[in-house]
Amino acid sequence: MGQAENKVNVFTCTSQLRRSRTNMVQDKEQYVFLYNILLETLLCGVTSVAVEDIQVHIHRMGELDPVTKISGYMKEFQELEKLRGLYHIGSCKEGEKPENLAKNRYCSILPGDGCRPILISVSNKQGLPGYINAVFINSNLLNDAFVVTQLPLKQTLGDFWSLVWDYKCTSVVLMHDPPDMSEMTAQFWPEKGEARYGGFIVKKISKVLATGHKEITLCVRPCNEPVDSSLKVKLYQLTIWPKNQSVPLNPSAFIGLIGKLEQHQQQMEGSHVLVTCCDGASRSGLLCAGAIVCDQIRSDGCLDVSQAVRSLKKRRVQLIPNPVRMALPRQGITSGETALASRTPVMLWVFLTFLCSPRQEQYAFCYTLAQSYLDSFETYGNFTH
Repeated sequence: MGQAENKVNVFTCTSQLRRSRTNMVQDKEQYVFLYNILLETLLCGVTSVAVEDIQVHIHRMGELDPVTKISGYMKEFQELEKLRGLYHIGSCKEGEKPENLAKNRYCSILPGDGCRPILISVSNKQGLPGYINAVFINSNLLNDAFVVTQLPLKQTLGDFWSLVWDYKCTSVVLMHDPPDMSEMTAQFWPEKGEARYGGFIVKKISKVLATGHKEITLCVRPCNEPVDSSLKVKLYQLTIWPKNQSVPLNPSAFIGLIGKLEQHQQQMEGSHVLVTCCDGASRSGLLCAGAIVCDQIRSDGCLDVSQAVRSLKKRRVQLIPNPVRMALPRQGITSGETALASRTPVMLWVFLTFLCSPRQEQYAFCYTLAQSYLDSFETYGNFTH
């Protein structure tokens, strides 16, 4: 109706549905959702692609439109830009309070009051629940599956571990390589033994080197709690994303980490995955988007990168940076080279760097992750959903 008549009538349509089945559209939230999903669909179009068509779709996304001279990635980015007005996270009053300003690394990146975790084990001077610059992020199937936060500041080390404890964050993903950490944050776990951070004691149990990351096992507890009450936490630190790169160097290793996270969380009912990077935005969104994309393929039998990114930006608009411009490919790149590049994740990603400006690369990299996830199965014929 919207495309055919250039108008929609949600009220009439909903009224007709409710006459047939009274339980259809039960509350205001569902009614508002109808408007939002209609607007997204009309502005962005159908962005979902079936599993069996993903490889061909990625090939087409890399091609330049003969008229506009932009790729499919840039076109999807432009459609997302039309929705910028929808990404209202609401008020950020708590983060703007004078007593909390020093707890924000950047005052331009604040958590919305309606989607931020409230610290329970830490209180402010008024005895009210504590503040931390963090937001909940939905996964493909679960609400608030992820918690995204900035790297702790010297004055927020205790708050960071309070967040881990209060929300049972049994997996913590650190999105920076070890050599870059000293420039960004104070050490917030002990190299050996145990150490105190605010009102919490953190003990290091073990460290294992894996492909693309370090896996550090920690035990966390409040200082006034017995040792046997400790929360066991797996800290995964990326080793494939240097500070001078806009995306990780190894898509397959990144997918492997996502798989390991999913397996670990399945064993920890009611827990969250905490994802942290310098500002709580520039890198953390890629881990969340990658996990959503993999679950779309596995659970829904389709891929929808645009929808995955939209869901992230509704909680923190700075996740998955917005586009600036499209860099034209080198002269001489042919459609045959595009097809060759799409055969493997690494070759695909090398090719995409010709097509994307640095701030667009995370969006295009989500497609590379989808391809890498499918390639992790022996053949497409063995993939089931």
